[in-house]
Amino acid sequence: AAKSLVYGAGVRGAVVNGAGRVTVRARDANGNYAVAGGDPFRAYVVDASTGTGYADVTMTDNGDGTYSAEWSPASTGTEYELNILLRGTPVASSPYRGLKAVSAAGAATPAMFEAAGDGLERAVAGERATFRIEATDADGVGLAVGGSDLTVTLTWTPSTGGGLQTKTLAKKNAGDAGADDTDVVVDNGDGTYAVTYTVTAAVDHALDVREGVGSNAIGGDWPKNVAVTAGATDASRSSVDQTIRRSDDQTI
Repeated sequence: AAKSLVYGAGVRGAVVNGAGRVTVRARDANGNYAVAGGDPFRAYVVDASTGTGYADVTMTDNGDGTYSAEWSPASTGTEYELNILLRGTPVASSPYRGLKAVSAAGAATPAMFEAAGDGLERAVAGERATFRIEATDADGVGLAVGGSDLTVTLTWTPSTGGGLQTKTLAKKNAGDAGADDTDVVVDNGDGTYAVTYTVTAAVDHALDVREGVGSNAIGGDWPKNVAVTAGATDASRSSVDQTIRRSDDQTI
């Protein structure tokens, strides 16, 4: 539990009758990421000042080592506490105290936007990598509306040589043609953005995210280094070394 990660604007607050989104990323005792579901995470919220008003938060097992939850405050004027547990043990920095309930989120503040997901750190050549961005206000409360102009780029130098290569992902709205393709940033219309990309070169890539016309860095350290490993072996691209070596270590 202590090694698992918790992220999302829901650990800071939520709009009344909106959704405070939280994601748990399961890891083992050595910090290795889980690749399957099945862990009995649970969550609940209470009034931070009195400890009353207990309410369970439904956790959704995504089957890939991540667990999603949403909580929704009914009124302003109360600060909440969010508890996330695994077999009775607090997860990450739980309990999260002082969560705000606001009538409406403030203006978009790119420096507080949060990016999270495995695709920020690693990818497999030829396979889709993903991460999510959540737009927030200056207090880190989720905006719950779309419209942010996010530019995502990947930069790398091919192992075969040549100059620096750059790829900029396409921008789509949920439901658009091509929104389910790879190499896209999808505006879900609720303040979250799903990023999917596929790289083919098994070399490190620099990943950068900006809001606006390439000017505003979002929250976190950028660019990030994505470690890319080789994909599955392709027989048609493999080769056979026909050199024969004799027992006396001479080549025929």
